[in-house]
Amino acid sequence: MAYEVKDLTGTLFQNNRKTTDKHPDKSGSCKINGQEYWISGWIKYADNGEERVSLAFKLKEETANRSGPATVRPTVEPAKPQIDINDDIPF
Repeated sequence: MAYEVKDLTGTLFQNNRKTTDKHPDKSGSCKINGQEYWISGWIKYADNGEERVSLAFKLKEETANRSGPATVRPTVEPAKPQIDINDDIPF
């Protein structure tokens, strides 16, 4: 039987793929009211040095819709003027 996340629970893990300061320090997922979310967490420090974690949530459905390769729009060439070669000029 596969592990199933219960409603109003989630898990955060250390983000081992972090390459810049903008990437989250921790990442994971949770379920809230039956909807599954990705969680991103950044470790921050208050002025008194106390550690806190800032969190962001994103619906898993939103990221699933964007997971494929970027859509490439075909280039459209401008219409070329049609030349009437059946004119009445005799040369």
